[in-house]
Amino acid sequence: GLCNVAGDGTTAVTAHSDGASAYGVEDLLGNVQEWTRSLWQPYPYRPEGGREIVDGASLPTGAPMAHRGGSFKSKPDEVRCSARGNYVPESRPTWRGFRVAVEVKQDG
Repeated sequence: GLCNVAGDGTTAVTAHSDGASAYGVEDLLGNVQEWTRSLWQPYPYRPEGGREIVDGASLPTGAPMAHRGGSFKSKPDEVRCSARGNYVPESRPTWRGFRVAVEVKQDG
């Protein structure tokens, strides 16, 4: 398959290299749902709505945070970038995680 869904646990990021993006990024779907830095609020999104957490110290305890994507526990038709849910960060299920990202500086 192109990603880790309907399975029993996580797999190595390189386990589904056929599902890599045009940029070579792997594991964008499946494996784990990804936490966002957004407090859970209904749509429509408003940038001034105060849902974005920039400083982790300002995160209210017990506040539901948004997560995206699907995991190894998801059904194949539930695994998409637009999939969105919420849960409290104090929970630590094995099917929810985060993506480490860095800003790439362009030369010039």
